[in-house]
Amino acid sequence: MKINAHLDLDLVALETQDRITLMLDLTAPISDASSTRPGQAVQVVLDRSGSMEGAPLTSALESIQKLVDRLAPQDSFGLVTFDDTSLIVAPHRKMSDHHIPSLKHAIKEIRSGGSTDISSGYLLGLRELTQSKNIAGSTLILISDGHANAGEQDPKKLEKIASTSAANAITTS
Repeated sequence: MKINAHLDLDLVALETQDRITLMLDLTAPISDASSTRPGQAVQVVLDRSGSMEGAPLTSALESIQKLVDRLAPQDSFGLVTFDDTSLIVAPHRKMSDHHIPSLKHAIKEIRSGGSTDISSGYLLGLRELTQSKNIAGSTLILISDGHANAGEQDPKKLEKIASTSAANAITTS
């Protein structure tokens, strides 16, 4: 266990009453099992269309931030957003290659708007994931309210794309 203590003051006067704030930073050691396990590939595809405005988008962004916090350095992560068009917010790469503060800032800055072209975002997310070096056991997480009103809207065609990617060891959730 690593313990760091931080005071809000640099200097405290002797024999006087004063209030100070102490912040303790406790960091648990990384277990051997997590540091030696193979990296996992996670690609998030986020619907940022107008129908996701408010609580749905806020909750999704908070969940993505928590996911980023829990990924190990050997894991890989990418983020694609979509509305009328799709956009790569974070290219798919190992967590050790991401600048985490910039990644978190980019996630925080995502705003809603536009129609819902699920196929555009899903296909771009699959492309990002398959271009990474290690896609064995990869997971694409699609976060959407499911109201497709632009692009390919036939669920059977989207199902076929998901089945094809599953045959290539990519799970879609």
